[in-house]
Amino acid sequence: MDWIEPYVIRETLINQIVYLKFMGLIRIIKDTIIESRYIRSGKRFADHASWLEIENLGWFEHLLNEWEKAEEKYASRGYNTVNLYAFIGLAVYGRSIDGLLRQKLQKGERPIFFAKIYRERDLPRIRTLCA
Repeated sequence: MDWIEPYVIRETLINQIVYLKFMGLIRIIKDTIIESRYIRSGKRFADHASWLEIENLGWFEHLLNEWEKAEEKYASRGYNTVNLYAFIGLAVYGRSIDGLLRQKLQKGERPIFFAKIYRERDLPRIRTLCA
């Protein structure tokens, strides 16, 4: 029976390594999906916000809701969020935001939720304009 134990231990270690690599790959894939949704929603909202295309306030708020949800998920992965002006640069002028993405939060640092700030600070003024 002594000859079985090293084999079992080796197989167990190999299975654990494969599992950990697989889970790491899954995390990378999830991060990529969350990041792409965050970029897409931020870019869509920024495009409308930059031109104040608010004929349909319901649609404008829908885009803000999408961006806010995506931003919360992105921040929950431990990344700094990207401000609205960077998204406007991306949407309107085609400026890259690659240098701003996947920047890890420092220990104890809290993310800034720019969509929430926009909702609290700017959306009431826009509603007044649309009324």
